[in-house]
Amino acid sequence: RSAPRPAQLLHHSRGHEPAKMLEIVDNEMEQVGNRSLFNSPKHQKLREKWCAAKFGAAYSTVVEHCLVAVNESSQRIEADFFLKIGRSIYPFQICEAMPPDRRRGDEYKENRNESFSDLTPKAQRGAVEGPEWIASQVGKKAAKRYAGAHLLNLLVYANFPATRLEINRVRMAVVRYQSVFASIWVLNDLLLVSMSIGNDLRPVGHWIGTGKSIAETLWPEAM
Repeated sequence: RSAPRPAQLLHHSRGHEPAKMLEIVDNEMEQVGNRSLFNSPKHQKLREKWCAAKFGAAYSTVVEHCLVAVNESSQRIEADFFLKIGRSIYPFQICEAMPPDRRRGDEYKENRNESFSDLTPKAQRGAVEGPEWIASQVGKKAAKRYAGAHLLNLLVYANFPATRLEINRVRMAVVRYQSVFASIWVLNDLLLVSMSIGNDLRPVGHWIGTGKSIAETLWPEAM
């Protein structure tokens, strides 16, 4: 039996207006709470929905209208979500870049008590080392040699603070992988940018805003 086309999967998963989807996901994240959200495997799809909605909301607002759908089926498992623009559908996979000596849940447990001065050294380190953290995760995905990887778009969630993360330095770090994937993008809590484009998606050559951050979603009283 042949694999279903992405359009069938999108129809099955139902495409969503990304801004509306982001609002729903933000509410779900508030209900779950940060400790469980970032430490429990059962919330992986919720985290993927957040990344998909953030990407789609920024792209739809600044570039062109789109719909997004998280892949919740057992088919096309290499795709975490699909982006629909007009009649075209683009499969995306998500990966996460963090400092190699950090466990994801630890900082989210501590963030309420961290002052700006506490975060400054981490942000300075992120600006210097972040491009290689991102490239490392792209390289790990490239090494998996997915069938049809040249049609797969990669979205890297840069889950670390960074002051003035320079786009050109990130591009130089990932350039050796640009022929592997259809496109490579970097997303953080507030910003989105494209690293390389090898299909007909429109590039985003500078950081564009994605709206409310995780911190504002989980700890609005602290903002």
